[in-house]
Amino acid sequence: MQTIPEITAKVIRKISPADDNALTVEGIQEGCMNPGEMPQYVFLLLQKLEESMELAAAQGRDCAQGFDDIRAEVNRLLDAAPWTMHPDYGCVTAQEAAQRDNALTPSP
Repeated sequence: MQTIPEITAKVIRKISPADDNALTVEGIQEGCMNPGEMPQYVFLLLQKLEESMELAAAQGRDCAQGFDDIRAEVNRLLDAAPWTMHPDYGCVTAQEAAQRDNALTPSP
């Protein structure tokens, strides 16, 4: 089993649901350790965390020790995931978003 880097472990602790049995800590760990194969639900948990951290930064609540490191790790994981948040399609794979966009582009 891979060793989880401490910064990734901090992110996992922030997104691990306390009472939801369907979302296991092991599943979240696996998604964060292999972000290229991340399940959609892990991506959405990370996206929610990123949005809350963005709001915290805008409100000046980003002075906590390690805030910037955790936010950078969240962004790294989101960037490495196969998912994207598209304004028209919602949470889809980047490949699906590109295919849909290309289908809408008129041919010359």
